[in-house]
Amino acid sequence: MSRVNKSVSFNTEDELDVKLLDHAERPNSITGKKQNFSKYVKRLIEEDMKSENARGVNILQGTDDEPIVRKEKDAYTLEAMGGFL
Repeated sequence: MSRVNKSVSFNTEDELDVKLLDHAERPNSITGKKQNFSKYVKRLIEEDMKSENARGVNILQGTDDEPIVRKEKDAYTLEAMGGFL
């Protein structure tokens, strides 16, 4: 099985970053266990994708593995620098 790992860093001296990390690591209200961070981030990405679909935005694969974002009347390219979006 192949996996791709992406890291997310939080600056503990930045108030917003600390709040974001605390929120992401809050325990499950039913089990009391810390939630799975990876699964949480994936769910947020999935919700974002669904939201884009509801607004009529489609992400298609472009040349050179660059994603192309197309909207009904507008089209533009979303370029990824160094493999990051």
